[in-house]
This record gives sequence, C-alpha cells and structure tokens, in this order.
Amino acid sequence: MSRFGLVWIAETRKLFSRPSAKVALVVAALIGAAGPGFLRFFGGAGITVNGGDLALDVSAPNAVRWALVMRGFFVAQGFLALLAIASLAGELQAHTLREDLARDVGRRTALLAKWAALAMLSAAWLAVQWTVGCLVGFAVHPATGSVAWGDVALGYGAAFATDVSFAAMALAFAAVLRSPAATLLALLLGIVLERFLGWILWFAREFALANPELPPLLTAIVSAGPYLPSAAWSVWSDVANGSPGQAASWAALAGWTILSVVVAERTFARTDVP
Repeated sequence: MSRFGLVWIAETRKLFSRPSAKVALVVAALIGAAGPGFLRFFGGAGITVNGGDLALDVSAPNAVRWALVMRGFFVAQGFLALLAIASLAGELQAHTLREDLARDVGRRTALLAKWAALAMLSAAWLAVQWTVGCLVGFAVHPATGSVAWGDVALGYGAAFATDVSFAAMALAFAAVLRSPAATLLALLLGIVLERFLGWILWFAREFALANPELPPLLTAIVSAGPYLPSAAWSVWSDVANGSPGQAASWAALAGWTILSVVVAERTFARTDVP
C-alpha cells in the first residue's frame, strides 16, 4: 500500500475514535429515523398552495429525503467543522502533529489524509442515515410514491460532494488560524455573514429584475448569489427534488473546493509546526 494510503487509514482510525465522531454517527441514525417519523406525523395534514390543498407524498423515498433535509440544517456541517478543527488546529495546538511529520510523512500527504478521513466520516454518516431511513421508512410508509428513489439517492451523493467541499474550507480556516477557538469562531462568523450577504443579494436581484434600467455591472453583482458558498453547499437540495441544480452553483462548488484545498495546502506548507 502507498504511503498516502497508510496515512489515510491512520487518520481515519484516529478521526473515528474521537467521541464527537461517534456522536455524529448516532445523530445520523437518529435523523435517519426522524425523517420517516416526522413524515408520518405530518402526513395526514395537507399544504395549502394558491388556495388549493396539496397532500404530502407519504412514502418511503420522501421520508428518506426528509431526513436529508433535516441533516441540511447545519447538523452535519457542524460536526464536520468540529472534527476538521480538531484534526488540524487542535493537533497543532496540542503539539501532536510533529510526531507524524517526524515519521517522514510529508505535509501535503498529512493534510490530504485528514481531508480524506473527513470524507470517510461524511460517507459513513450518509450510509447510516440512508440505511436507518430506509428501514424505518419501509416499516411505516409505502415503498414508492411521487418522489423517485433515484432522485433521493442522487441527492445523498450530492450531499457527500458538498460535505467534502465544506471540510476543505474548514481545514483551510484551521490552517490559517491554527487556534481551535479562533477557527471555530471565524468559521461560524463567516457562515453567518455569508448567509446574510446571500439574503441581501437575493433581495437586490429581485429589485434589479423589476428595474431593468440599472447598470449591467450592478445587475451582474447582485446576480452573484448562486456563486456563494452557501448556494454551492445546497445543490443537494435541488438534486434530491429531481432537478440537476444550477450550473453556477456546481461551478462554485468546484471553485470553492479547489480554492480551499490550495489555501490549506500552501498555508500548512509554510506553518511552523511546534
């Protein structure tokens, strides 16, 4: 096995041994069961749209999709952020990274192995959530409905891609700031401000659409919402609903991921590891 493979396995074992990772998998199982449970509770209630009643699709695939939606309320990203910070900034602060680097493990190899370990946690979370959601969903709901199993499965795959991107950005913050507390604060503050900017751009875009006489440059700026990180990390929602999602958001997902990896790698390469 290659050196990277060995380091990746070691990092994955270390990551999964952390209490927060174990709690994350328990939460994944709970969310997997909660999706079908909430759908069963609300399934009898209709939704009024344009004066008409629209019944919910009470089915196993929609129940599994509901679990994915519940996970999207920063639950999984919160655990990924904590574990990314612990695996880089936490180890820098605890002076445990020097031992790994002293074993002739390159910094790039160590960083990519940590990123791959976080990706494994995301895959494990989604696998646990999918399995529990399907088991509970089949037990309490019809096996099929208007929501297609294929769309839900693709939505879970897209959620994995967004997790990998978010983990890369969390590692970039950790590499730059090095302090666990500072990294967590900056990451949370950045997410809040970015979401606030997204809302502003959404309202500004609606205003621009109603006023076509605005300068083209201003119209282009207020139309930048799909390129924000939050839009990129939300592409799974469109996919799970049977839509491919906006091309701009997919491009942003790739762009933010590459930028985060480059920043993390270049910063960590120049970091003095105590």
